[in-house]
Amino acid sequence: ADESELDDRLGTVIADCGAVGFGTRVVYGGVIRPASPRIHPQVRQLEAGEMEVLDLAVGAGAFSRFSRDPVFAPHYGRLYRRWLENCFAIQDDGRGVVLGFQEDGVCQGMVSASFGGEACKIELMAVDPRFRRQGIGETLMESVQDMAAQRGCLAVTVVTQGENVGACALYQSQGLAVVEKRSVFHFHQ
Repeated sequence: ADESELDDRLGTVIADCGAVGFGTRVVYGGVIRPASPRIHPQVRQLEAGEMEVLDLAVGAGAFSRFSRDPVFAPHYGRLYRRWLENCFAIQDDGRGVVLGFQEDGVCQGMVSASFGGEACKIELMAVDPRFRRQGIGETLMESVQDMAAQRGCLAVTVVTQGENVGACALYQSQGLAVVEKRSVFHFHQ
């Protein structure tokens, strides 16, 4: 049996045990590309007090298992707020960065990343739906990889949901490849 057939069988067994499926968790990874000579004046480091990016962060979770699970959904906004607060805390202690893409005084996109050794992990990535497909995601990915390269990172990873087709396409366009894929289930009592 191939991997997808085994995954389907496992999913059936898990569902028979009372679990509910919430999509596919996909991890993309790749080599940090060399730093770009381009300067992006719209991209700047955000500060902890700039919580207006919270709406972007919460919007990033539209495909999240936490927003789709009726048990977690009422708490999903708080979860993403805490996640963003943690991203700012990582930035404050020098282990990461939160970048915003701003134009005409509006934050149109954001990315946060943590750096550890030779690895960069994209924590949150979001582009305002009104500004998607305009190169903002690519610009943010390029900017965060530039910072990672300057810190000596050699590899980058990011986790998304397989159902988030736009994010998957963005990461693939950046030369990242699927390194892990698994179904996500929640068990409720």
